[in-house]
Amino acid sequence: MPALNRLRDLDEVAAAFVYSTDGRIMAAAVPAHYTESVLEQLVRRLQQITELVERAKIRLRETRFTYEGFTVWLKSFGQGMTLVVFVQPKASIFPLRQPINLTVVNLEKALGLALEQAGVETEESLAAMAHRAEMELMRAQTGHQDQVFLDQMAVLAETLIGPQAQDLVSQSLREIEASTSFDSRATMQQLVELIGAHIPNVERRQFFLSEAADVIDRNEKLAPAPSSKAAGAA
Repeated sequence: MPALNRLRDLDEVAAAFVYSTDGRIMAAAVPAHYTESVLEQLVRRLQQITELVERAKIRLRETRFTYEGFTVWLKSFGQGMTLVVFVQPKASIFPLRQPINLTVVNLEKALGLALEQAGVETEESLAAMAHRAEMELMRAQTGHQDQVFLDQMAVLAETLIGPQAQDLVSQSLREIEASTSFDSRATMQQLVELIGAHIPNVERRQFFLSEAADVIDRNEKLAPAPSSKAAGAA
């Protein structure tokens, strides 16, 4: 999810993820060695800690403690969600409060929208819906009106490399100027090349670039023609 990725990009942050009261991993921005089984073990350990605190009748909304050299920052939000941030050893935690609070605000909005949609029967996971909701929020906030093209790129990338494609699209968007609008071949190609650069497998990358070129061609043909006034000015 973009909010977690932005947090994870900070030098002080080693990993960040969100889990629910029933132990589900809702979203994660973690290094490769944080496998699903590792995250599940961490969640079980964290749940044990919070249970001990709750038995003491202490309402735990935010806490920090040291675990294997890392400062672990827990922050509860929404309907039973907990943000977990692993801070690098010896890193200062003080610059992180504002980014963590901002991340929680964005996550709460995205997960809230996803939960509203969860009543509709769908094969899409809640985490995927939350990611999609956050992407919609991000596009609305940045003023992009290019949802069709972005969705096409996300679907194409996901077909090739799986769910992590959403993160690739999000990361590529962050690398482009916020004012960029995908209303020309050059700007569409810029996003395609950025996404392609994040696909490590050469054959899959080449296939993605080839298919994306066809998508760009179709979108360029569907783009509105310049007005006669603009043409005259040229």
